[in-house]
Amino acid sequence: MASKALNNTANDSTEQITAISDLKPKHTTKKVHVKVLHSWTQNINQGGKTIEFVLADENLTDTLHSACNQDDGLVTLLLRFAKIGKFRGEVQISNSFDASQMIINPTIPDAEAFKDM
Repeated sequence: MASKALNNTANDSTEQITAISDLKPKHTTKKVHVKVLHSWTQNINQGGKTIEFVLADENLTDTLHSACNQDDGLVTLLLRFAKIGKFRGEVQISNSFDASQMIINPTIPDAEAFKDM
């Protein structure tokens, strides 16, 4: 019975869905539809664990997909506040300072110069 109530709530079209990019720290009751791209646990200094997620919503999948389908086929991604590390021998890009940003096809001089190379 609990799962039926949960399904009814999830399918309730009267609730507005908020994009991840529109969330603010003060929001505690917003409804989002996301896909978990990756999750992991991390030990913290205070002796506990945290669970970390990489999430994507429809706006990111649509924006990135449309950028990849442009006529020239060239997509430039600018990652701000990200860090490069290795895990089990594989190079990874991860969040830094909980403030990482991904900008698709930025219109800044350095990105334009990179495209022209």
